[in-house]
Amino acid sequence: MPGPYPKTTNRSNTTCRSTPTTASITAPAAIPEQVRHLARLVADGALPFPDNLPPVQRALLMEEVQRRRRDRLVRHIAQIIADDIASTVGAIPENE
Repeated sequence: MPGPYPKTTNRSNTTCRSTPTTASITAPAAIPEQVRHLARLVADGALPFPDNLPPVQRALLMEEVQRRRRDRLVRHIAQIIADDIASTVGAIPENE
């Protein structure tokens, strides 16, 4: 009995589109220090994300802002876990 999905043997018509990564994006006009500084301000909420950047610089800035926010979240979670462990160490009753 055939399955619910038709079998296809000709895969030459299918295309796979992927989003560019930083390894494939090169931005000669983007100065890394300026991107880091702007990303820090945007990630901290001091500035809104600029909407007038060229696509390549926009992608680089977005990736850097995401990385900074992700790192901040990971550090925050790690600090909460460390504080929880430290508070439970004193709460464990010692054996004679």
